[in-house]
Amino acid sequence: MDPAVLRDDMVDGLEHALGRPLPEEIGLAMRTVPRREFVEEAPYDNRPRTVDGAVTLAPGTVARLLTALDPREGDEALVVGAGG
Repeated sequence: MDPAVLRDDMVDGLEHALGRPLPEEIGLAMRTVPRREFVEEAPYDNRPRTVDGAVTLAPGTVARLLTALDPREGDEALVVGAGG
């Protein structure tokens, strides 16, 4: 299946689980970044993964963290200690 479709499905599922849309910029970033380059096994499932002995956060956790940060245009975020 097309990775872009998988990313769209992942974000749609996260928004459904949250009961609201993600902020536009966060949703766009999550629809754009190819998570499969960092997580090989089922990268778009909303579960944490272990990669090389380190835990990679679930997409839903990343979405909630980024939403809580309330980023503005031009801001950058780096999740440290998230594996990968």
